Amino acid sequence: MGKKLDGKVAAITGGTRGIGRAIAERFVAEGAKVVVNSRNAEKGQRALDEMNAGDNVLFYPGSVTEKEVIEGLVDFTVENFGQLDIMVLNAGGVGDTAPVIELSDEEWQFELDFNLNHVFRGTRKALWHMVPRKTGRIIAISSIEGKRGKANIAGYTANKHAINGFVKSAAKEVNNPNLSYNVVDVSNYKQIEKTVSDIVSKSNIDILINNAGITGPTAPLWEYDVDMWSKIVQINLIGTFNCCRAIVPNMIKNNYGRIVNVASVAGKDGNANASAYSSGKAGAIGLTKSLGKELADKNIAVNAVTP
Repeated sequence: MGKKLDGKVAAITGGTRGIGRAIAERFVAEGAKVVVNSRNAEKGQRALDEMNAGDNVLFYPGSVTEKEVIEGLVDFTVENFGQLDIMVLNAGGVGDTAPVIELSDEEWQFELDFNLNHVFRGTRKALWHMVPRKTGRIIAISSIEGKRGKANIAGYTANKHAINGFVKSAAKEVNNPNLSYNVVDVSNYKQIEKTVSDIVSKSNIDILINNAGITGPTAPLWEYDVDMWSKIVQINLIGTFNCCRAIVPNMIKNNYGRIVNVASVAGKDGNANASAYSSGKAGAIGLTKSLGKELADKNIAVNAVTP
């Protein structure tokens, strides 16, 4: 029985130690040929010796903060192994980091090149080889700091947030045939019903996340435009109902489903000058509780989150 990565070729930045090294070793164990990169040639040779994989692992030296190095890594991989199937953009970190008030322009630029620019340049170069072949996998290693903030590493945090956004956009641009995108007005039930019908004619819908919503414009209740108040409630509450109403029958048919309705703490506490939004989100919470009880015996879980 063949290994999972037989015939595949991977390039890994920051691949001589830590996470990158672990990925390299796993890829080799699964049958891939691998090129690892780091700044230190001596450490690179040591990594090759320790992995003991012969000609299946090569080393490419240089700092990925330099455009020529990250692009050269891809070219080197293709020249030696004939193709590139997996690009792992693992390198990253900080140099002489400091609080924002003390952070130098040089450090800011270094972190930008080491983290975000390295991911951008590596992705772009890899895609030049992958797109014509209509196959490939690109993995960018981000960080928990890409979801939250942390004192004294503002540059690193900003870069990791940016990497997350960059990857989402790039994934849509390459138009993976296993993904589809539909734009619907959640307040228009007939439009949602048609979209759901088109989807379930080809596959099932197992997970529904109702995230659509608007907050404003905001105003004291007695100053609200009546039509705008209704629109805000329509999108936040009726939109959630419409999506659940259209999709739940398919979940019942398949005896499985997971629904997450994104509400808000405003739906629990109420926000001044946001009576429409607060009402809509409070309604979404109540809808979730009721629907959850209705579907409890059908292997369909319904939950609300209140960020």
